Amino acid sequence: MGKLWCFGDSFTAGHGCKPGYEYYDNYPDNVGYIWTEIVAKELQLEEVNLGIPGNSLPNIISQIIENLNNFKKGDYVVLTNTYPFRTLYPNIERSKITELTTDLLIYPDHIGHLPESKQHMESRFKSKADKYDIVSYISSAILPYEKLWLEFYSTQICLLQDHLLSLGIKALYWDYSLWNSPTSYLRFETIHYGTQGTVEDGHWSWQGHKDFAKYLLERINKKQYEYKSPLI
Repeated sequence: MGKLWCFGDSFTAGHGCKPGYEYYDNYPDNVGYIWTEIVAKELQLEEVNLGIPGNSLPNIISQIIENLNNFKKGDYVVLTNTYPFRTLYPNIERSKITELTTDLLIYPDHIGHLPESKQHMESRFKSKADKYDIVSYISSAILPYEKLWLEFYSTQICLLQDHLLSLGIKALYWDYSLWNSPTSYLRFETIHYGTQGTVEDGHWSWQGHKDFAKYLLERINKKQYEYKSPLI
């Protein structure tokens, strides 16, 4: 059996639609499947979901590179981008370099941020000075040039996609604007919208995942592996 490899952030990981989240626990009658599960089942593939909530672009690229030798002909690889201001930072607890969800620092009141996530973020820094330094860097070197950073990282992902396609591996790329645009919730329902504001979470609901899976499967059936915004 081939595999469906999925890379990305919380929208790939299924934030909100897993046990322990308010939406999952309080709406048991609506429990369904996230898009990675739906697509894998439809294509009769083994699901390998490597999505990480709060993942950063440099870490997504690193994950893809680390798995290059694991992809086989007949596999599908689904790639995406995310906020360009997320970065990497030393994780002292794990003794390694891991993603740093910097939107928790820049937009602390953003919908979907869990209290424990904020507490975990604070633990990543040894001092207030360290935290100030990273916020200062993001504010001065990344946010004013967000478009350039997004283009820089997205180009690398697309080059990796081109390489995989040249090897006969079906690699599909989608853009994070599909969840980040002001009207994206109208196409792919969010938990906030699906619960009529009861659950403050901007991630996809079960219906949102179902509709996104349909969107990806339509592209796969058309062999439309590259993301082209006029076609969505």
